[in-house]
Amino acid sequence: MSQLVRLKKKRAKKTYPGYLLMFTVILILMRITNELSSNISTYIQSSVVNEFYVRQGLSYEAGLARFTGLSISVSMLALLSVFYKPLADVLGRKAVLCVNTAATAAGMLLIFASPTVVVYCLGTAVCSFFTQNDVQMVYILETAPKDRGAGLFGLIKSFGILGLLIIPILRQTVMNNDAARWRSLYLAPAVVCILICVLLLLFCRESRLFLDRRISFLEHGKERKESSGNLSLGASIRYILKNQNLRAAIIAYSFYGLCSMAAYMYVESIMTTNGMTAEDVTKALYVYPFVYAAMSFLGGGAADRWGRKAVVVTTGGFVAAGFLLFVWGCARGWDPILVGFLNGIYLGGYWVCGDYISVLFLEKVPTQLRASVLAGANVLMMAGCFLGIAAQMLLMMKVGLNLASLLIIVPCISCCVLVIAFRVKETRGTDLKDVE
Repeated sequence: MSQLVRLKKKRAKKTYPGYLLMFTVILILMRITNELSSNISTYIQSSVVNEFYVRQGLSYEAGLARFTGLSISVSMLALLSVFYKPLADVLGRKAVLCVNTAATAAGMLLIFASPTVVVYCLGTAVCSFFTQNDVQMVYILETAPKDRGAGLFGLIKSFGILGLLIIPILRQTVMNNDAARWRSLYLAPAVVCILICVLLLLFCRESRLFLDRRISFLEHGKERKESSGNLSLGASIRYILKNQNLRAAIIAYSFYGLCSMAAYMYVESIMTTNGMTAEDVTKALYVYPFVYAAMSFLGGGAADRWGRKAVVVTTGGFVAAGFLLFVWGCARGWDPILVGFLNGIYLGGYWVCGDYISVLFLEKVPTQLRASVLAGANVLMMAGCFLGIAAQMLLMMKVGLNLASLLIIVPCISCCVLVIAFRVKETRGTDLKDVE
């Protein structure tokens, strides 16, 4: 059966009553597992470094530097995204999300069974690759009612973020605040990922906007490669650089990428190296999801009402000020609840800021090219990430973890916000069907 026939059959299927509600519930569950796979490793980092390096006689900082170097080497797998993500413009958003969910489960099971640090890093790289290359945002924006895309995305993500409460709960119950039992945190989320994959296959439909555009392309047999929804890496990068708005957005996104590792990878290490106990870290982790979820929920409504740029600029300010206070609070021994609140302000602000930079980007690109061009944007952003990683490692060995992270995060996120504020056009109110 040809792809055209299959797509027409899918388009002919009517959505059942309550479809949007079921769609929302399944995407919330998927968002929960994405947040877990992205964040668990951050909050057990000291346990991993202690087991694989400090016990071998290295200092914590030296072990952390080696661990970071190995993580970077294995994470080069992310470069394959230029071949993988464009499949969403050919096979569909739902198909790619199914693959992502199953592969994330496999990555977490690999971590659960990891006998060495190399296997652990390979498992985290697999999880990272498929969560970073998810097309949830595209799927939601194309499925939501007109002018409600950012609001629905913010709602789904905010409920998904509350799933991060599972991490401190597992630390207290399954892990029992015993650092040596960190592997046990991965088993339950892996099983949930498999369940979500089944629910997605049974109850969700492909994006109608994707179906219409893909069917139109197959029926008319367009020959222009740029219309195929499968741009090469070079073509997608040229597409970005030719467009002034996209070019400015990717410059901002690169500054955002520069502080990625400093912003999210060392949260638990900063807490631990500044004297917080495992119990205090767990208390702080209970607060973070609530703050992050509130920011994501409010960000969605604000983006639809006042614009995407307003959300990016505001949350970018939260990142700079919040991280400064977070480090100061850890160093001064502030109450763990307050430390967790500040963690939510700066790290939640960081993720929400990145979300709406992506929305600004996606709403400037036609449906049939959306995933392909986003893959090219991610490659350009990753150049900033690798530069930031190199700077972090050099500074960390010279001035320590706290100051190194501050010297990267505050200037880089400030540059990102300034570019968005003064060089990128607002996209609020854009009808994705009209973007050509």
